[in-house]
Amino acid sequence: MPQMKGFTLLEVLLALAIFAVSALTLANSLGVTISSTARMQQQQLALWVADNQLVDLQLMPSSIPREGDSEMGGLSWHWQLDRDNNDDMIAQQLRIGTNGRLSYGLWSYVLPEESVSREKK
Repeated sequence: MPQMKGFTLLEVLLALAIFAVSALTLANSLGVTISSTARMQQQQLALWVADNQLVDLQLMPSSIPREGDSEMGGLSWHWQLDRDNNDDMIAQQLRIGTNGRLSYGLWSYVLPEESVSREKK
């Protein structure tokens, strides 16, 4: 009787199990990478919107509203500006987000106008 060549059922099932575990691990890793990339993209867009508002505030300090909406990257961003004035410095926090959630924040510290004009003299 000739000897049969090939894999046993146990060997095939073991190879299939190893492949399935590897495929699931790879799929999970891709999912994490995709969600991280989307979060980084949204974070970068929020930073750009916040930077734009802070630049507008530096150019026209008296005419900037305390909150508003902006469009960036196909998304509608809502932002809110909080200012804390003291003698030495003005702390400005711009909170920003989409879908009614202010999920990102950017702090800016500036000198009051009086201290800048005193230093120039």
